[in-house]
Amino acid sequence: MKLIPVTVRSGQALSIITILLFVATAIFAVKGWWLVVWIAAALDAAAAVRLVRMLRQLEKELELP
Repeated sequence: MKLIPVTVRSGQALSIITILLFVATAIFAVKGWWLVVWIAAALDAAAAVRLVRMLRQLEKELELP
């Protein structure tokens, strides 16, 4: 599978990332973060890296002592 890099303006990127985060949150709650990463990788490898970092940070913040 060959990934097609997606280039967008910063305003578009922000809205796309916001939409992806909503979708990712829903999938994350149901299937787990690995599926979110797989979907993000299919869209954009660089976005996948950022998404993994955000999800891991979110996991750390949501963990209760």
